[in-house]
Amino acid sequence: MLAKVTYGASTGLLFIQYSDFFITPIYIYIFYRILKRIKETTFANNENKGKILMNAFWLKIFGGISISLIYEFYFQGGDMESYFWGAQSFYQAFFNDPIIFFRLLFSSAKDIANLNLTTEDGQLMYSYVYSRHYLATPEFTTIKVSGVFSIFTLHTFTSNAIFFSMFSLLGSWKLFELLCELFPELENKFAIACFYIPSIFFWGSGLLKDPLTLGALCIVVY
Repeated sequence: MLAKVTYGASTGLLFIQYSDFFITPIYIYIFYRILKRIKETTFANNENKGKILMNAFWLKIFGGISISLIYEFYFQGGDMESYFWGAQSFYQAFFNDPIIFFRLLFSSAKDIANLNLTTEDGQLMYSYVYSRHYLATPEFTTIKVSGVFSIFTLHTFTSNAIFFSMFSLLGSWKLFELLCELFPELENKFAIACFYIPSIFFWGSGLLKDPLTLGALCIVVY
């Protein structure tokens, strides 16, 4: 018999649960403390770069929360809905049956349709993973990442958005460091390109494919 897995009482909204109001501020604070520590140690002799790091962090937080609220209250669904509810299958599987969790995690988009996820009485387990366009590789990959993050965030929507945003920030920062190493006199201009434009801090944040592709591409270039 499957154990019931909960992640926050319903608020009546599509994504946001009461747990968002408690868990997300904790992770924002944790990431803030980590980056503030980096600023105070790694960039102790470079005040400008430390300031850029913290500005980039807060812009990512703003972007991740803002785009989450827009998908909640304006779009009321969309891609985020697919990724978030798909990740619930991973979250439930991790606590109910870790073997199923790892089968899902290491299955391709083509393989997932052939997994036997039914109970003895024919009930479909972890049905969220089959919904909408999950069986395409880009979407399924995004769901996998969100599913792993959900283990730490208790499948909290805005917390997952923060994790995606921080991965994007990591990639953007590595690219920024590379460019500054090559052309140190252009540091402030590179900061604008890497952190301060809406395409980076808004669309490059939140529970979407974009933060993953942006972060990964910047890391590969670095």
